[in-house]
Amino acid sequence: MTGSLRRVPPDCDRDWAELMQACWNGTPRNRPSFSEIAERLDALLAKLNGQDLNAAAGSSGGGGGAGGGGTSRRS
Repeated sequence: MTGSLRRVPPDCDRDWAELMQACWNGTPRNRPSFSEIAERLDALLAKLNGQDLNAAAGSSGGGGGAGGGGTSRRS
């Protein structure tokens, strides 16, 4: 695999691109640990879920906001 670095798609979100590049580091000990990858993925997914919720609130005309008291939860 020497010299065959993968390319990040040009439209890829910067945070996702940074995680991919960290995982592809040529020196294994410089790559993130599994627990660090899991933490970063959790943060990225939370960010995406927040964007989805904000977009839904904006398009529905409802104000929901944080602490809206809703009972449904996305997994």
